[in-house]
Amino acid sequence: MEQNSWRIDANLTTADSAEVSEFTRLFGFYRPNAAMRDIVRNPTWIVPLALSSLAAMAYIAVVSRQPAPVLAAAGVAANVCIRTLLSAGLLTLFLAAVTREPAPFRQVFAVVSYARMPGVVFTVLSIILILMRRASGLPDGHPVNPMLTSLAVFLDPASTSRFVYTLASSVDCFVFWQFSLIALGLKLASRISSTAANFAVVSLWVVMSFAQAAWAQFAFR
Repeated sequence: MEQNSWRIDANLTTADSAEVSEFTRLFGFYRPNAAMRDIVRNPTWIVPLALSSLAAMAYIAVVSRQPAPVLAAAGVAANVCIRTLLSAGLLTLFLAAVTREPAPFRQVFAVVSYARMPGVVFTVLSIILILMRRASGLPDGHPVNPMLTSLAVFLDPASTSRFVYTLASSVDCFVFWQFSLIALGLKLASRISSTAANFAVVSLWVVMSFAQAAWAQFAFR
């Protein structure tokens, strides 16, 4: 851990050496390097996971047009935590395989947790869009692709298989935004190149996307 801390501090620039605020850690899109360096230096996860869970629960409540029951809300929050844990675990294993000084799991978990914030932005914008469409008398749109920011915009959800539609929905600019933050965090937390960090997150994206598409195909027939 001391070696990791020394390595992080050695990479700091004068502009980014000071601690940043929690707001910058959460929504530091204008200073991603400073935000991720501070997250790696002081790895926490409660705030971003709480915001991600609340955003997911709010979206479910809006789409279903009724308050989410306690059991359903707990399930949504558990899903967010499990996906974050799984992603961080796979990335930690990758780092252990490619470098002699892999980042501790808690650093990777913090990086993945904070990298979910573009997803929170996506969810909030989706809720606003759905409510605006309802106020105008228009249908909500497809719940998997409400923002029309993914490849699924070119597919008809009624005639396309759930597998293909869900997979196309994973090709989304907000998803790539999240994974670019994860790649930056991995590079700062361990001695890997940008190429290796990008390869790790692309591999994770492929695995998670196909797993989610398969689940959508077979679980919601």
